[in-house]
Amino acid sequence: MLAIAISLASVLAGGASARIEAPSGDTCTYSANVGTYTVDIVTGNGIQQFGYAFGIPGATVTNVGITGQNGSFTASKLPPSTTGGWISDAQLTGTSAATLTVSGSGTGPVVVVPATAAQASYFDPC
Repeated sequence: MLAIAISLASVLAGGASARIEAPSGDTCTYSANVGTYTVDIVTGNGIQQFGYAFGIPGATVTNVGITGQNGSFTASKLPPSTTGGWISDAQLTGTSAATLTVSGSGTGPVVVVPATAAQASYFDPC
């Protein structure tokens, strides 16, 4: 009986500290070439993004460009596990093709974290 109470207490304690965030509904794929990554982001149906933050384990994102979209590169106020971002004052809907310039050698997948309309917070990575 004591073991059950301890297990229940640890489950409840773990749940109390967990973050709850709305998923973005975005999907993404990427391809890598020496020093650059191309990331295709498909924004979820009915979702409007105003930017993205990018991270690659083992590498630092030094520039981001999204062809045909208004916006600019930023390296400040980014979520954990990201090192570069693209913020726009116009909504990014549908498919966006981002070109990332990186330094270092990536050792894992690209993390893409979509921004909220307020551009002060981010959704979970896709």
